[in-house]
Amino acid sequence: MKYLSIPLLCACTSVYGQSATTQMPEGTTDVDLGVVAAVVPRAEGRGDSRFVLLPTVSAQWSNGVFAAPGEVGIRMSRNPRWNFGPVLTYGAKPERADSRGTHDDWGLEGGGFVSYRVAHNLMLSSQLLYGGGNDGHGARFTASAGYGIDLSSHQSLGVNLGFTAVNASYMDSYFGRAGYHPGGGLKNLFAGVLWNVELSTKYAVTTGVRESRLARAAADSPLVVSPHNVSLFTQFTYHY
Repeated sequence: MKYLSIPLLCACTSVYGQSATTQMPEGTTDVDLGVVAAVVPRAEGRGDSRFVLLPTVSAQWSNGVFAAPGEVGIRMSRNPRWNFGPVLTYGAKPERADSRGTHDDWGLEGGGFVSYRVAHNLMLSSQLLYGGGNDGHGARFTASAGYGIDLSSHQSLGVNLGFTAVNASYMDSYFGRAGYHPGGGLKNLFAGVLWNVELSTKYAVTTGVRESRLARAAADSPLVVSPHNVSLFTQFTYHY
């Protein structure tokens, strides 16, 4: 699994922002099995994309532990509106825009997350991770707001808006080169739309599109061909 697809997979499979474990009977486990077909950018700042077809497995336990493609963590809140806890992400490191070929350098980033459900269909989420970049000292902070709309008893539409800010080490690792060493700050803005259809109590199909735009020092990098990156995906899920 390439890291470049992990943010997309997490958008549709991540469980760190879901309801608190008080909603799960003690000693129980929720497991989702799925397949994702997606068109994703090869790297931020490049103008080309590639097709991926990947299996997915997500699980959450009543004790707060969760696992999803590219991440594992623990939800420590018992409050149905608040969620927070540690999270660890894993996967192949992102490719630079000037990369020519496939790289399989894997890395780990650790940190934490906080989410707050403002209303039943409005959630604010944030995540802070450390350990990225070439030297392992890169840090990134992502914040987003998600809004859901029920189209019918079995269909819903979700909208997500957010941004990612990084430190100088992370920024320079992926957008710097000789003569250009950007500092830390806002890296990108993103927006996405998800359409979910429940086929039955066990099966569901989710289709989505995500647009990300590099900002400021990242967008000004001589490595960047296009500041826009678009991802498209469809996921078929079986709730076990």
